[in-house]
Amino acid sequence: MDDRGAMRDNLRGTLPSQGSVDTAEGGPTSKKQKENAERRKLRVEFRELIDRTNADRVNLTNLTSADLKKSILEQEKLFSRVQRPQEAALDAKAFITTSTSAAHKARQMKVDQNAFDTNEFIIRLKSKLGQKRTASAAIGEDEDDEIDEIGGGFGNWEHIGWMGARFSKRVCLTDFLLGPLSVEQKTRSIVRRAKLNIRAEDKAAPINVNSDRVPKDANETSIMTLQVEDLLAEATGENGGEGVNFFEFIINPHSFSQTVENMFHLSFVIGKGKAALDIIPETGILGVSGSEPADDTDAQQGVSKLQMVMEMDIDTWKEAIEVFDIREPRWIPHRQEK
Repeated sequence: MDDRGAMRDNLRGTLPSQGSVDTAEGGPTSKKQKENAERRKLRVEFRELIDRTNADRVNLTNLTSADLKKSILEQEKLFSRVQRPQEAALDAKAFITTSTSAAHKARQMKVDQNAFDTNEFIIRLKSKLGQKRTASAAIGEDEDDEIDEIGGGFGNWEHIGWMGARFSKRVCLTDFLLGPLSVEQKTRSIVRRAKLNIRAEDKAAPINVNSDRVPKDANETSIMTLQVEDLLAEATGENGGEGVNFFEFIINPHSFSQTVENMFHLSFVIGKGKAALDIIPETGILGVSGSEPADDTDAQQGVSKLQMVMEMDIDTWKEAIEVFDIREPRWIPHRQEK
């Protein structure tokens, strides 16, 4: 009996007690605990980095490129310790947050907007050169004469050169020269402007037009339009009320520019409804004739205005002169060139 009790005591001493764990250094349980603690610490650091980045994104004014660089370097150090997908997800979130902040900062920046003021540079340069800005008075038409004068030479460029030489140790080459060394400085000529005197014989004579038909604010175009209207009515009457050849009416064989002007003035007559374009049945040529403006009755019958663009180039002008044998203006007389 005593022998069996002693045996049980010996066996109980060799077995581990209930609830005991292996806490020896380097054991499996201790290693796992260290890994879990490291993972928790890494997650905390990632979340702190994300929070700081979000705070910087809210206050972009105080965010600098150095702050972004510091955040990226810190994220790279944390990423080197990532071993599990959970930490990798936090790294991706931190990367997205940092890149978003960088993009917002880039859009907010105004690159080189106020880096260099050209006008301020020129003003300071002229001051160093010893040049003074002289304001020239405005030149009026009624003034007898005005002198536009720009002086002062080229200024003291040698002084500017020595100012820049202290910031560079490079020897200046000859590539900066714009020409041979023997170029002489050009002297500016003084421009004298005198009052324009118009001789009496050069002044154009006024055109006599019925004052009842000319409005008070009429200009040269309005007067010529009335003349073309009267000439068209005369041509239509001589042709028995039928239209006349459009080209024979407007073309001036001595002046292409006056031909274009005649066409321009005729367009106003057509716009007022006092002229109409149509094809002459006998010849199939474009004709123009006088007409009466459309009234309310014509509008009720469906008569409406049509708009078209006609082109007159110099080749068409020459060809029409040859085809219709126009040697002199047939209806609109030649006007003296001013």
